[in-house]
Amino acid sequence: MKNGENTSIILAVLAAVLLSTASTAGLSQEAPNAPAAPGLRLRDATGPEARDDRKRQARPPRPIMASPLPQPPRPPQLDRLPTPPTITNTIAPPPPPPTPTMRRRRETVDGGVRMGAFVLRGEVTTGAAWTSERDAAGARFVPDLRLTSNWTRHELSFSANGEFIAWSRGPVEANGTVGAALRLDARRDLALRTALSWRVDKLTARSLALEHQLDATQSIEWRRHRVQATAAVGVTGDFQTNANTNDPYIRPHASLRLRLRAAPALALYGEVGGDVRERKRGADSKGAYGEAGVELLRGPVLEGQVGVRGEWRKYDDGTHFSGIGVNGTITWRPVRTASLGLDAAFDLQDAADSGRVRQQTVGLFFQQQPRRDLDWRGRLELERDDAVGSADSLTLRVSAELAWRIWRKLWLVPGYAFERTFVLAGPDGKPEHQVRLSLRRKF
Repeated sequence: MKNGENTSIILAVLAAVLLSTASTAGLSQEAPNAPAAPGLRLRDATGPEARDDRKRQARPPRPIMASPLPQPPRPPQLDRLPTPPTITNTIAPPPPPPTPTMRRRRETVDGGVRMGAFVLRGEVTTGAAWTSERDAAGARFVPDLRLTSNWTRHELSFSANGEFIAWSRGPVEANGTVGAALRLDARRDLALRTALSWRVDKLTARSLALEHQLDATQSIEWRRHRVQATAAVGVTGDFQTNANTNDPYIRPHASLRLRLRAAPALALYGEVGGDVRERKRGADSKGAYGEAGVELLRGPVLEGQVGVRGEWRKYDDGTHFSGIGVNGTITWRPVRTASLGLDAAFDLQDAADSGRVRQQTVGLFFQQQPRRDLDWRGRLELERDDAVGSADSLTLRVSAELAWRIWRKLWLVPGYAFERTFVLAGPDGKPEHQVRLSLRRKF
């Protein structure tokens, strides 16, 4: 009974399968001939579109690339704590002492020697000399030193220069200047300057006769863009000790100077001033001067200034004294190791022993250093003295020297000098020759 029931069930399932297969085949045969619904398009199972559909179905779907998620911070590793620094009582050894080369480099700054907050520059020359005027030998000392502060603002400087010769026959020839200057930078465009100087004009050792000048000047300098103005006031005293060859006086003076930078390499300037001379024996006088010129600002190649100066003086006795001349200095450096220059100076002198003289000086100088241990220089100078009431004179001066470095900053300097005065209406003076041999120490 059970076997018959199972058989009937199997037959019923097979019949249902056969009926479903027959119905599917009938639909597939009638589908090509059946009208399509409006708006629908049936695809051919054997056409190119069917092949494209089968290709797209055969392709596996592309995986979606998910954006990486931020990783959580790693927990601190408690088993690896930083090791605390060890504290010891040891002290670092001191640095080695500087060598002589290091010491020299530290003490030398821009061609000078550092002395605390100051820098010393210049040279000192000492040696022997012989002159044909007295047929005598003498000791010669020529200092040219400048001590300048090495500060960021303000400046304090001291200077000493001159020439002293003690002859075996005759008086001592001495002329020199010692000075001090202070500059205070009150603002970026305003500076105050104070200058003190002492100048020795003549010194005779046997009679202790001394002619010297003291000067004190206070000035204020203002700068704005291309304009610069300087106003100065001061007093000068001419004194004597055991000497009756000159007339001492006190001279208050004032000046005003304007400067305009007209071009990058050119500036124009003008200066006016006046003074009052109160003499001990002679007539008092009042004077004024004016000067105008140009400044050359071409750096190390060409620099300097040149101008025309006129002076006028009136005395209490009703007389007048005036003159005009050239002032300035121009230096030309065609190469780094050579320079050629021209300088000029004009002054009115009214000393009691020499009278009233218009003095104009013009000089030509050169310097060349063909090697690092060799330096030679020379100077040619003409001085014209136009005296009132006496004969005019012309003085010629020529000097040359050769410097040879023998050890570090020590130089051996042989030199020669010649001087002669020509009187235009009278006998000429005797020529004087000087031969010098010196040692020079540069700083």
